[in-house]
Amino acid sequence: MASKDRTLRAVQVRSAIGAKPKHIGTLRSLGLGRIGKENTLPDRPEIRGMLRHVSHLVKFEDLTAKAAKGKTAAAKESGATVASEKTAAAKKTASTASKTSAAKKTAGAKKSSTDEKTASSASKTSTAKKTAGAKKSGTTEKTASTAKKTASSASKTSAAKKTAAAKKSSTTEKTTSTAKKASTAKKTDAAKESTTTAKKTASTKKTSSKTSSKAGDK
Repeated sequence: MASKDRTLRAVQVRSAIGAKPKHIGTLRSLGLGRIGKENTLPDRPEIRGMLRHVSHLVKFEDLTAKAAKGKTAAAKESGATVASEKTAAAKKTASTASKTSAAKKTAGAKKSSTDEKTASSASKTSTAKKTAGAKKSGTTEKTASTAKKTASSASKTSAAKKTAAAKKSSTTEKTTSTAKKASTAKKTDAAKESTTTAKKTASTKKTSSKTSSKAGDK
C-alpha cells in the first residue's frame, strides 16, 4: 500500500532511442531521459503506474522498505552482537567460576595438606612427648632403684656397724671381766701371801720369844 511517507528510487537502465513517444514522455515525467540517470520519487499509485509502464527501460526500489530492512538487519546484527556479547560474558563468567572453583579446590587441597602436615607434626610431637615421658619414667625408676639400693647398702652398713659395735662392746666387756678377774685373783694372791707372811712372822716371833724365855731361865 502506497504512502506519502514512503519514497521510491528509479534508475534508467536502457536507452530511449527507438522507444515509443509516449514512453519517452513518461521517462521525462519521471525525471529520466538517459541511461544511468536516477531520481527519487514519492511512493504514490500514479508513480508506480508510470514506472510499470516503462518497466522495460527503468528499475526502481522502495527506499523505505530498504531502510526498514537495513534497520531490521541492523537490529538483527545488534541483537546478534548483544547475544554474542552476552554469550562471551556468560563464557567469561563460566570461565571465572571455573577458575574460582579450581582455586577453591586448590586452596582446599592445600588446606587439607596443611592439616595433614599439622596432624603429622602433632602426632610426632605426641610420640616425642611419650618417648620423653617413657625415658623420664625409666630414669625415675632407675633413680628410685638406685636410691633403694643405696638405702639398702646404707642399712646393711649401719647393721654391720651395729654388729661391729656390739662385738666390740662384747669384747670390751669380756676384757673388762677378765681384767677384773685377774685383779681379784691378784688381790686374793696378795692377801694370801700377806696372811702367810704374817703367820710366818708371828711364828718367828713366838719362836724368838720362846728362845728368849729359855735363855732367861738358864
